Amino acid sequence: MYDCSTILNIMHPYLDGELDTKEAMLIQGHLDTCPNCRIKLQNEKKLLMFYKNNLPREEVPHDLKVRLIELIKEKALPEKFK
Repeated sequence: MYDCSTILNIMHPYLDGELDTKEAMLIQGHLDTCPNCRIKLQNEKKLLMFYKNNLPREEVPHDLKVRLIELIKEKALPEKFK
């Protein structure tokens, strides 16, 4: 089981669903027994929902999207394939 400092460090990946099942279960086990972390998680969820519902979403310019995709592809290819 994780301790409180570990939970705080991986809270956002947990909330975003980025952790594997084993890690998520370990976090949930800690949250089941730790009211302080459970409250912090609930507050963080509320804050994220507030941002999601109240801040305008801005579209990323098309040319920036294209350039980012190019950079990602460049970095992802092994050197021998470049």
